[in-house]
Amino acid sequence: MADLIGEMKKSLSEKDKALFTFVDEITFYHWDPVGVSDSPEARDEYRNYLPQIFLLLKNGASKHALTELLARIQTDNMGMPLDEQKNNDVAAMLMSARARIEEMFAD
Repeated sequence: MADLIGEMKKSLSEKDKALFTFVDEITFYHWDPVGVSDSPEARDEYRNYLPQIFLLLKNGASKHALTELLARIQTDNMGMPLDEQKNNDVAAMLMSARARIEEMFAD
């Protein structure tokens, strides 16, 4: 999957690469449902979910839609207990990142 992510990033615009990087950082360091963010060897723990989160965010998803996606990944894919507050907070961070990227790349 890491190679697929690398190939995907190569085809993105600079703006989308910046957004993708924010998504990667936020999911690893702030969302971190498995609790591995202090382990450098686990840096790719959430990479399988990045394209889905990135595309939803890039396409203008609402905070609610992002929160629901994070919850589904956390419970259905990972089998972890739901943390609604954290998912809500992370969705807000993702939306802030999107707004910041929009500002940075405004013409």
